[in-house]
Amino acid sequence: MESSARFMVRALELAARGVGRVSPNPPVGAVAVRDGEIIAEGYHQQFGGPHAERALIQSVPTGSLAGSDLFVTLEPCAHHGKTPPCTEAILETGFRSVSYATEDPNPETRGLGVARLEAAGIVVERGLLDAESRALLAGYLKHTVCGLPLVTAKWAMTVDGRIASVTGDSRWISCPESLARTRAERTHYDGILVGRGTVAIDDPLLTDRSSSDANPTRIVLDSELQLSLESQLVATATEVPVIAFADKSRPGVSDRAARLQQHGVTVEWCDGDATGLSVPCVVERLGSLSMTTVLVEGGADVHGSFISRGCVDRVQVVIGGKIVGGRDAPGPVGGDGYPSMAEAISLSALRTTRVGNDVWIEGAITEAGLGNY
Repeated sequence: MESSARFMVRALELAARGVGRVSPNPPVGAVAVRDGEIIAEGYHQQFGGPHAERALIQSVPTGSLAGSDLFVTLEPCAHHGKTPPCTEAILETGFRSVSYATEDPNPETRGLGVARLEAAGIVVERGLLDAESRALLAGYLKHTVCGLPLVTAKWAMTVDGRIASVTGDSRWISCPESLARTRAERTHYDGILVGRGTVAIDDPLLTDRSSSDANPTRIVLDSELQLSLESQLVATATEVPVIAFADKSRPGVSDRAARLQQHGVTVEWCDGDATGLSVPCVVERLGSLSMTTVLVEGGADVHGSFISRGCVDRVQVVIGGKIVGGRDAPGPVGGDGYPSMAEAISLSALRTTRVGNDVWIEGAITEAGLGNY
């Protein structure tokens, strides 16, 4: 098992390269092994392109993989989609065995490909590094099972737990290295969501600043559609998509929607109340738009709304090496909170990373955050 695990580790490293680029398909990696050595590699590089198994097979001369062992992070598909079934390619190639990490919950393929492989005499090993694979596939798994995106809430705060000073100044809590990593990691998500207040105060671009091809859709919660036509989001809406969620019952909102749409902004409607838009409605709508992962980078009110309604699966917190103080300086999560520590949310699978002068803390709130279904 230990020897086999290192090959699956490599397949997972390859799969990670496709995160944010293949949605709503899963990011998958594969390696072929002969005599204890990797002889071919492949991963799903872009939506509509070859799946990992076919990318691997196409990377080497025909016939060179016969009798080798295949390691793949997700159960090979058995149905026709944008590409033919991977099980057909596996059978044609003549692999001796197939090891996969995670079962595909898609009813069109679950168990069917494996049955075909075993019927043809191929040895199949299931569940190798399943937990690690599920963590990587969590967005795909949740969307496939529930039709909803995996939601990660992210904020930067000082060592004393503030997201801004008493005057509202928040630039910059994070060090330059963290800011660069944050921008780069935005490409791992289908959507990045903020509230209208964040747009009004910071006028963010919400991109990785390198290529519009890899950027997520920018999403704004804006009940009354007060989003300024002069904002960076609206100014770049024809280059990188922007969705504004609004409450159709608010006065004058239809006219403002028409103006935003003329500038390339997509307007989606959800019910609202005195506290804002229905967060479950927003999440459901994003799932219906085939988003499998959403990053929430809002202010305290947005984070409080998402967390209190059970709509966050993971959190990512950047703790900057600063102390700002101030009794009235805002914290990262608003709302009513929880009345006792016994009722507070406990995170699982905690990870800490040092980035420049900052500490990043990541953890899961829900089982979906772990990829467990």
